[in-house]
Amino acid sequence: MPDRSEIERTFRPLEPSSKKRPTNPDCTVLELEIIGTSIPQVEKILGVGNDGNFNLQTVQGFRDYSRSNGVGTRGIRQIYILQAGPIYSISAPISWKKLDQYYCRIQCSQIIRMNIYQVIAWLKNHWV
Repeated sequence: MPDRSEIERTFRPLEPSSKKRPTNPDCTVLELEIIGTSIPQVEKILGVGNDGNFNLQTVQGFRDYSRSNGVGTRGIRQIYILQAGPIYSISAPISWKKLDQYYCRIQCSQIIRMNIYQVIAWLKNHWV
């Protein structure tokens, strides 16, 4: 039977700095906090429909409980991997009553925030 030190070497938990992150420059990780019952939403803009509204596809994220408090009302993170190319619609809680809503795209592994006018101009130039 293996001794305790051998088991700990084999099954030691990942340190926060060594967690797997995408190394592809065409994608980046977005971490958003879940506050209370407000869950962040990330949606990929697929285009503009006939009615003039954006066609959206929900991006699935996964939860990280490593920094949460005991009750689970603070510190739970929703983690998304965003790829370069599309524009994303982000809705993230910043407090119990306030919501941060914005658009963004990924360029060189950086998140570029955009307003609605920049999104429309970008769509006109890239999706004719």
